[in-house]
Amino acid sequence: MRQLGRDGAVEEGSTGVLPVAVGVSPATSDARKLQCRMVCIPRWKPVGDDADWQRLRQTRSPSSTNSFRLGYLLLLVACLIACAACGSKVQVTVKVVDDNNQPVPNAKVVVMGLNTQKEGKTDKDGIFPAKLRNATGQLDFVVRKEGFYTIGWYSYYFTGHTNGQWQPWNPVVELQLRKRGDPRPMVVKHVEEEMPVLDRPVGYDLLKSDWVKPYGHGETSDFLFEARRWSNGPDNVNGWLRLKFLNPGDGLATVKLFWRNDYGLKLAAIAPPNGYRSQWWWSVGSADGPPGKAWIPETNMDQDANYYLRVRTRTGINGEWERGLYGKIYRGISLGLWTYRTNVTIDFLYYLNPDGTRNTEWDVRSNLCPNPGDVGGRP
Repeated sequence: MRQLGRDGAVEEGSTGVLPVAVGVSPATSDARKLQCRMVCIPRWKPVGDDADWQRLRQTRSPSSTNSFRLGYLLLLVACLIACAACGSKVQVTVKVVDDNNQPVPNAKVVVMGLNTQKEGKTDKDGIFPAKLRNATGQLDFVVRKEGFYTIGWYSYYFTGHTNGQWQPWNPVVELQLRKRGDPRPMVVKHVEEEMPVLDRPVGYDLLKSDWVKPYGHGETSDFLFEARRWSNGPDNVNGWLRLKFLNPGDGLATVKLFWRNDYGLKLAAIAPPNGYRSQWWWSVGSADGPPGKAWIPETNMDQDANYYLRVRTRTGINGEWERGLYGKIYRGISLGLWTYRTNVTIDFLYYLNPDGTRNTEWDVRSNLCPNPGDVGGRP
């Protein structure tokens, strides 16, 4: 069996076929339904010895015999359809680019179907074409090159199947390899805690990784959370979580990326210089949003949501930015409500660079947080 390395890349010297990923790319529901119909049906065999089987045949009525024949024909047709799909061809063109959308030549690409795969390297234009047979209409990709973060697993779904070919025929799948730059020591923490109080704002200090006093040892309210919950019945709990920032220029800038695209570095290393919004909210159930257009509604537990963050912003006389602290959040911010609890739990994973630059590439060997929780090894 061919194995994946620690970063998700295919190990050298291994043989066989990789298991199919559960990862996702922009797939339609029709593609998923089509895959379900292509499941091979196992060969049926009667239970018992030959004498039992002969007795079963002798006692079968004409109507049951006809039903059996009809069922057998339907089974045969289903098997023929499945086998036809198993031999279907796919063709795809992989285009590999860097952080600046420039072609990456000589990158190793592995394209995997259900029982076949193609390996090769990109040309001077960052292109690698692949043609193979596939049973499910799903292709999985691994891309790597020295000096870049590996794409450990990316999946692409075809949307149809005609004339022995998965459609669309020969789509261009663009994959972005992020360069390894200058990773920095950071404060990285997975916050998974109950709100210390409801119905009024509570500050969270990102540098000290704690709630501000009197609920913790924090001193600066980088994030200002407010949560509320209520019940309309034993199984109908509702609530919301609001987040705002006190300093002009502080806030979040959102980036949507599908969470199973296993890029070594999900977001570009350098945070943007602007585009930060200061008021956000998440809801569960029938919760209404806060008044005013300044609040940005977000989907609760959205693992596609990622954010750059900026806190402790200082501006000059003319309002221009002078300094601040930059970071990022992976997998969004979410609130948890349970019928057997009376509080609200918040959950988010943040990275904060204390050196004042816009670099958000974390050196995984150096976490400045004394109690980080389960942060994983993603930079």
